[in-house]
Amino acid sequence: MSLGKIEKLTEEMKLDLQIRNDPIYGPKSKFKLRGIICPESPLPDGLLQIRTLRILDLTAQQVIGVKLHKFPVEVCQLTHLKVLNLDMNAISELPLEIGYLSKLEILTVAYNKLKSIPDTMINMEGLKSLHLSGNRIEQFPMIICSLGSLSFLDLSANRIESIPGEICMLSRTLETLILSNNLIEFVPEELCECKMIQTLWLGSNRLTRLPSNFHKLSRLDWNQKPLFSSCIYGNENMKYPPMSVCKNGLKEILKYMSTHDPPESEETNDDDVNDNRESRALNNRKINSNNDSSRNSTRKIKFQ
Repeated sequence: MSLGKIEKLTEEMKLDLQIRNDPIYGPKSKFKLRGIICPESPLPDGLLQIRTLRILDLTAQQVIGVKLHKFPVEVCQLTHLKVLNLDMNAISELPLEIGYLSKLEILTVAYNKLKSIPDTMINMEGLKSLHLSGNRIEQFPMIICSLGSLSFLDLSANRIESIPGEICMLSRTLETLILSNNLIEFVPEELCECKMIQTLWLGSNRLTRLPSNFHKLSRLDWNQKPLFSSCIYGNENMKYPPMSVCKNGLKEILKYMSTHDPPESEETNDDDVNDNRESRALNNRKINSNNDSSRNSTRKIKFQ
């Protein structure tokens, strides 16, 4: 495909960008090119020459109904991209080169076959919105805790069993956290240090209790009844507060927690707290070390 044909396609295919009501780029935003490629073919050279390209949509439904089975690494040369959509494909791995997309603000790779994400994403310092729902992720990706601009995170419909305490590293930016339909059994108290959170979906997990400092999430909106099922419903073994209380909304949850102590068997003693702090400190050192390594790894990568 020649550059001239791509420019013509650009003019013909200006459409509204709609990425699930994303808070950063709403439904009225405009984009210059909707990607139409075949999984068996590389991106056309002409596409890589369009320096004005900011938004690229490679959703399977947009790519003539054909699914991508491999991330097109050529995309990582489009270093001015701000939005990249790869939803509804069959991608099992993101390349290390994705770290070159340092200006990316929205990355959506929902409903693919990812099991993890590369540490080189630490270089995506401007990333504000990350959509990874409907994949095969079993461990919360620790690198996410180092994305200092992140305000929206969707990890729903995966196989995640726990939330790391290091989530508090996002306390200044994180506003939306969607973790429904996972296997999570415990919400760490550190999550409640993320006081900017307004939307928190924990429904359909394996929770038995909420953290005792849950009241710190003062901006949390759990009062919209149509959405409340995603917030907490589906945790059948919920004891603190019991589901009979949870179903009455956030005010009743906080009222119950202010007048009832956590179950004794689940209280944390001082030794456990100290152990957890030491563990977090060790993890933070590992994260910082890995971050430095990831940045260096991305610098060494050269495109062929």
